[in-house]
Amino acid sequence: GKLLDPHSVAVYFAAIRSGGLVAFVSFSMMAFAVPKFAEIHSTGSRQDLQKFVTEVIHLMFWPSLLAAGVLAILGPFVLSLFGPDFGPGYPVMLVVLAGLVLRAATGPVEYLLNVTGHHRDTMKVYGLAAIASIGLNILLIPMFGIIGAAVATYAAMLGGNACLYVLVRKRLGVSAFIVRV
Repeated sequence: GKLLDPHSVAVYFAAIRSGGLVAFVSFSMMAFAVPKFAEIHSTGSRQDLQKFVTEVIHLMFWPSLLAAGVLAILGPFVLSLFGPDFGPGYPVMLVVLAGLVLRAATGPVEYLLNVTGHHRDTMKVYGLAAIASIGLNILLIPMFGIIGAAVATYAAMLGGNACLYVLVRKRLGVSAFIVRV
C-alpha cells in the first residue's frame, strides 16, 4: 500500500487470491500426508519414505498443474467478477499460477523437514525468504508495479523452496522433486 495506489493493491489482491486457489490442492494433500511422513520416518526406512514422497508429489503436482491451466484459461473471466477494472491483474495471476505449480513440483519439503526434527532449518530458510521477499518487493514494485510485486514474492518463495529441497536431500537423503534427480 505504501508503494502503490489503492486500486493497484486491490487488483493485486484479487489476482493473488484467485490464483491462490491452486494452493488448495497442496494444502489438502498435506493434511493426508504429513502424519504418514512422520510415521515412515520413525521406521528409519529411507526407501519407503522416498516412495511415499514421490507419490505425494505426483498427487500434488499434476492436479495443481491442471487447476492452474484451467485458471489460466478462465483468468480474465474470474478477474472480471471483481469488476471491469481488474483485467490488469491477469499477468499477476499467471505469475502466481506458475509459482504455485513450481512449488508443487517440490511438494512437501517444509513439512518433511518439520516432522523429522529439522524444523529449525525450515524456520531459517523462511526467515531468509521473507527478507528476500521484502528486499525484492522494495526493488521491483517501483519499477514494475503489481507484476513486480508478484515476481518478487514468488521468486523469494521459490528460492526458499529450492533451499528446502536441498536440505531435504542432505538431511533425509530423499529427492523431493517431480522428476527424480
